[in-house]
Amino acid sequence: MSGEIIQITITGVFSMGVALGTVWLKHYLEMRKSIKDQESYERISSADVDSMVEVQEYLNSFREKWNLDRIGVFQFHNGGKFFHGVPMKKYSQTFESTSPGISRTKEYNQNVFVTEHPSLIKHLNEKEMFCVDAEDPVLDYIREKVHKEGILQIISSPIRCLSGQLIGFIQVHTVKERIKECPELTEDLLDLVSHLSGYIVSRG
Repeated sequence: MSGEIIQITITGVFSMGVALGTVWLKHYLEMRKSIKDQESYERISSADVDSMVEVQEYLNSFREKWNLDRIGVFQFHNGGKFFHGVPMKKYSQTFESTSPGISRTKEYNQNVFVTEHPSLIKHLNEKEMFCVDAEDPVLDYIREKVHKEGILQIISSPIRCLSGQLIGFIQVHTVKERIKECPELTEDLLDLVSHLSGYIVSRG
């Protein structure tokens, strides 16, 4: 009788060991797959490079066509979390095209909290495009930056995904002279925004 109990005990322990080993192996394999998938996702592929070059060339062509001084693309992203777990909503400039003699600003527009520019975010959320003169009091919160970069006007337009979610925005800065109201430029700019929306979503 005791032999049968020992046999049952051994069988039970063996079965439990097999079950635990199976669970551990499954978890291990899933973890390895997750790590490989993440590495693959973060790796810059030739398709990524082609897309980046395409967007930069598209921006350059657009700027040259309309004789613009500076045009930039900004994308929203999560920059970590606050102590209580709420995501830090930020944006960074990802592309820029400038005419000869105009300073570049992309390196200074990284990891910016959306809370630093509530008026900008509000307008992006409500309008398809808007233009603000450099002397407008609404820009007082970045007055020093406006003067330092020699900005005369800022034209902004939101970039949205198909669901309507705000995923970024594009800005045109006039430095040499102001742009007069031009329906053709407005239409072209909205087409550019639509093109960039497809690019950002495909890489998201």
